[in-house]
Amino acid sequence: MHRHPRRHIARNEQQLHTYQWVESTTLRAEGRSIPTKQSLCRYAADGTVVKTALETSAQQQPGPRGGPFKHIVEAKKEKIQDEVEQIQGVVERYLPFNPEKLKEVLRAGKVFFEHDGTNGDAVILADYAKSGDQLRLSLNRTTMQADRISIKTYLDTPEDV
Repeated sequence: MHRHPRRHIARNEQQLHTYQWVESTTLRAEGRSIPTKQSLCRYAADGTVVKTALETSAQQQPGPRGGPFKHIVEAKKEKIQDEVEQIQGVVERYLPFNPEKLKEVLRAGKVFFEHDGTNGDAVILADYAKSGDQLRLSLNRTTMQADRISIKTYLDTPEDV
């Protein structure tokens, strides 16, 4: 039986574009966690990813009703929202995966495997989008499929983790 790998790859790519997933963005700033933002993601007909924000209980809660510190709280919220938007722009450099970037990382030998008795196994791609970054695929021990993707990177400078 003769197989056609390109047809198989194209069929897999087409099937992947029928999926949807929930993207969760958690920001930790100044030692505090900001409430997680979630979006429902899917592929559009043109191949781009469309994200629809999902409301969380934190988003539904009313904000400060006034008082002497209202302007400080509002300024802080605005600053955090700007940071979240910056981070989402960075995440778009990593997800969805870019086949050419994956090939570059593989060719450069910057793929590492981690076995941890506590946290499970992971595939780590170093220098995927920026020098010094890490794209980590944590694997489910039963299915050996990625069940979590985490990115360790920076905004403008490596010190701005």
